[in-house]
Amino acid sequence: MSNFSKWVSYATILIASGCTAGGTVASKLPPRTPHRPVSITLPKPTTQAIRPKVPSRPSPPPSAQAPPQSAQATPKASAKPERPEAEISDSQISDSPAPPHDLVLDLPDSAEEEEYAPGKRATPATGGQTPTPFLYDVPIVRNSAVDRWIEYFTGPGRKNFSEWLRRGGRYMNRFREILREKGLPQDLAYLALIESGFSLRARSRAGAVGPWQFMRATARRKGLKVNRYIDERRDPDKATRAAALFLGELHEEFQDWHLALAAYNSGENRVRRAIRRTGRKTYWALVRTRHLPKETKNYVPKFLAGMIIAKNPEVFGFSGIEYARPLRYDTVALPRGMSLRAISRLAGVSLKELAELNSELRWYVTPPIKGHLLRLPTGKAGQFLELLANSPKAFLPESGRYRILPGDTFGAIALRFGIRLEKLLELNAHLNPKRLRVGTRILLPKRKKPRKVTIAKMKTRPKNQAARNGSRKRRSDRHVVGPGENVWVIARRYGVSPNQILRLNGLSPSTTIFPGKRLRIHQ
Repeated sequence: MSNFSKWVSYATILIASGCTAGGTVASKLPPRTPHRPVSITLPKPTTQAIRPKVPSRPSPPPSAQAPPQSAQATPKASAKPERPEAEISDSQISDSPAPPHDLVLDLPDSAEEEEYAPGKRATPATGGQTPTPFLYDVPIVRNSAVDRWIEYFTGPGRKNFSEWLRRGGRYMNRFREILREKGLPQDLAYLALIESGFSLRARSRAGAVGPWQFMRATARRKGLKVNRYIDERRDPDKATRAAALFLGELHEEFQDWHLALAAYNSGENRVRRAIRRTGRKTYWALVRTRHLPKETKNYVPKFLAGMIIAKNPEVFGFSGIEYARPLRYDTVALPRGMSLRAISRLAGVSLKELAELNSELRWYVTPPIKGHLLRLPTGKAGQFLELLANSPKAFLPESGRYRILPGDTFGAIALRFGIRLEKLLELNAHLNPKRLRVGTRILLPKRKKPRKVTIAKMKTRPKNQAARNGSRKRRSDRHVVGPGENVWVIARRYGVSPNQILRLNGLSPSTTIFPGKRLRIHQ
């Protein structure tokens, strides 16, 4: 047999044995079955799952925002993607400084497809008793977006909404009166409900302040003063008049209250640009585009939901609310700048009540000008003006002759002259304690006149008084560092050089000293 024949026979034997083994192994494997998908049933979202989202920073441009994917609100991503922001509970919202202006919900997709439906009567989302007919002077719409906010305000946000309604009793009548004087719909007063919850000191994440949430530039453009002493965005009367002026201008331009409200929230330029690029002329048509930010898409439904509930709160389960009493006060013109502490002593009014009535003041001091209008509780103006006229020197600051020197602080000056730091800050509230300029004249309490001592009184003086006086004149070898002091101030106080203090205490010129540290002054 040739070699070729041998190799062929060997290959035939190997192939036969391999096929047998392979057939045996294959017979032991389980039969293959086609893949079938596994179905998972997800729980249906409930009303209790609705949570507002308070963005940690201003919303991105509309082009960077994705449309909402579901009706249930989901946590919003923070600046760090790996740590999403948790949902905010009712208690956290109550304690949070963020006003209602910053609350945002994920609205259902159907809300953007629903058309404008004016004049629709509002009915409670939770059922129950039939409501009385509602009367509105602002065009009303009831769609799924508005219902989503009604569900939130009557569900997870009920506690906060009740507080906003209670607080609104203090300002609502006055706001409606001002809007009526300006010829605007009185229901616009409910805009302060969803802007700030009727809080005069509310501040948004973007820096808007006051019940109507004005930005600084917009406030100044509408005639409000914002400076070191006062912030009229917190003044309920002046801020409401500025808001009425702004809303009237927006409505005159857009001829639609919903577009005017959208422009009030996002700015008139953004709404103009959205109308120009899309050609759509109504708010509900612009909502279906990407040219309005998510906050503005929430803004009008949130306002309509808040107004619907506030017009008839009992229908939606808000019963037994003890509304705050409307403000009652008298106004007086001050002859010059004064501290609220001095005013409270003269008028017999608590400092807290005085600060609440004059919420536009940024500090516990009025502007250092003549004629500032101060609010006092009803019946207190006469007593205040009488006492002020009879004792002006006791409460009005007197100008001192001291000028700020390099290294001076209010704490060091108070220690040097032996006066109370609180009194020094009260008299110089017009100065920024962190930015004292060299050469600035400051106010010091007027020194008391020395008592006249007769010879008879000197003879009857105790013998040990001389010893006590001598002990006072004895120089001190140690000094405890106080707040605001540095080596230069301490050296000037004791009449020594700063280098001597540094050398005796083993310090270098760049060493930082802290309050409470004991320094050696003399050898």
